[in-house]
Amino acid sequence: NPLATRAGYEVVRYIIENGIPAKVADDGLYLEQRLHSMEDRLGLVTGARGKGLMWAVALGQEAAAEVAAGCLKRGLIVNNVRPDAVRLLPPLTVTREELDEGLDILEQALIDAGGGPAK
Repeated sequence: NPLATRAGYEVVRYIIENGIPAKVADDGLYLEQRLHSMEDRLGLVTGARGKGLMWAVALGQEAAAEVAAGCLKRGLIVNNVRPDAVRLLPPLTVTREELDEGLDILEQALIDAGGGPAK
């Protein structure tokens, strides 16, 4: 199919020309640092694991649905992949400002779900 082939070519060209792999690696490290900071500060967060821009946040109780709903209410979509975990999967083209905004929303949703200061 020539149309599908051309579309695939354009996507790969965009990825290469815009340095997306290096950007994702850099943004992934930043995301990791922010999530581990939440783990250190918020009692509800018991871990964060992932690679690049795909991360899961483990919760100390079954609050994923509440956290996901709190995020959605504020305009951020996260997946409650387990009763005690949410997944973050921002687009590869996300800006640092958008990452910060999303992580601030996640943090507030975690606090609202009972994730106050770590003990």
